[in-house]
Amino acid sequence: MAISSIGVGSGLPIDELLSDLRKSENHALNLIQARQDKAEDRLSAYGKLKSALSSLDAAAKTLDNPDTYGAFKTTSSSDAFSANAAPGAMAGQYAIRVDQLASHQSLVAQGVADRSANIGSGGQITINLQNGQSTTIDLSSAGGTSLTDIAEAINGNADAGVNATIINDGDANAPFRLLLTSRETGTAASVQSLSVEDNTELSDLLTFSVDGDGAVSGSLTHEAALDARLNINGIDVTNGSNTVEDVIEGVTLTLEDTTPENAPGSLSVTEDASATTKAIKDFVKAYNTLQDSLRSLTSYDIENNKASALTGDSLARRLQGDIRATLNVFGGGENVRTLGQLGLTTDTRTGQLELDETKLADALKNNPAEVQSLFSGTTGVGGRVSQVAETFTRSGGLFSISTDSINRSITDIQRQYEVTSERIDNRMEGYRRQFQQLDRMMAEMSSVSDYLTQQLAMLNNLATGNKGN
Repeated sequence: MAISSIGVGSGLPIDELLSDLRKSENHALNLIQARQDKAEDRLSAYGKLKSALSSLDAAAKTLDNPDTYGAFKTTSSSDAFSANAAPGAMAGQYAIRVDQLASHQSLVAQGVADRSANIGSGGQITINLQNGQSTTIDLSSAGGTSLTDIAEAINGNADAGVNATIINDGDANAPFRLLLTSRETGTAASVQSLSVEDNTELSDLLTFSVDGDGAVSGSLTHEAALDARLNINGIDVTNGSNTVEDVIEGVTLTLEDTTPENAPGSLSVTEDASATTKAIKDFVKAYNTLQDSLRSLTSYDIENNKASALTGDSLARRLQGDIRATLNVFGGGENVRTLGQLGLTTDTRTGQLELDETKLADALKNNPAEVQSLFSGTTGVGGRVSQVAETFTRSGGLFSISTDSINRSITDIQRQYEVTSERIDNRMEGYRRQFQQLDRMMAEMSSVSDYLTQQLAMLNNLATGNKGN
């Protein structure tokens, strides 16, 4: 409320008096605001710890994943094939010759003049595959018997085993031809027979069969499917797909081309510890980040006599202790039973982890299973860290309980601030009214004083004049 007019009549420094009173009264608000700032700092600090702990948990889960260990890498000398090795593969050297790629079967019908014109009426198309799969497509429910209708009916059947399309070969009289292509490569996925019942016209256009000797009959032009043929270290292999699995244990070959005659490509399958090394390094980085956060948020500046957001906080101390305890693991191996034996040690001054990469590489090379046992499983570092993280970060966990309590405190503090602020405003209004009354009274007294002074001066003048006469 404006008070600039107060004190004009009396000449008293009432503005300054009210300002000083406001500063004095605001001291209570400053104390409340300081409490709120401190609570909000704690809330923010818990958020930082939770984020750092979640990152550590993610790194721990990678360490706990069996796929992180026992990885293999492949090296191919040929563009004719590529390879991928899954965990559990076996190291080895292979000479691979690709003689033939797997291909799709294709069947082509004679041309018709109009792709939209019905060919006969109704009927059923039966498709039998070499692998024994059989499918019958009823054209009476397909809406028609044109090439377009037939293609849509075949493509809409998930079990047909073939895809259909219509080719325009440019013939002047009958350019539209139905092309059927097996959905999978290899002879087993090819069509053994195709027949039409209850539609003579369509049956004349779409018939095909191949007997056990490979003899083909029917009205459809046929291009046979091929199986992939390759030789691995002198062993002939036949496969229906260009993706060759379960031939070399744990290795998937992808055939791209044939190799030159008498010039096989080489494939090397070797152990690859890079994924494990990266996972351990990522864990060390996340662990040290959490330790940095704990140290900065709980430290005390002696020189400036200033505490951090979580100085003396019991929850932060518990987190620090619980996380450090996860590193106290003992494996059952003969050579690598502790983290220190694989090159992972703790700096007693900072609490951070230090990694000896040379020592780790040696442990992964000579004792990979023992290294894995220290990090994976419920008793390994990865599982133990995740258990601690779950206790702190889950819904209803320790962080959640503490932050809910702080949020309630902040709400209460804000309410106290509003009540106190209103009380101070009311008190200041009372002061203002009192000063207004004082100002008016002083102005009135000043006016009376001036009047009396004038009267006395007049009396004095009269008295002086009379003496002169």
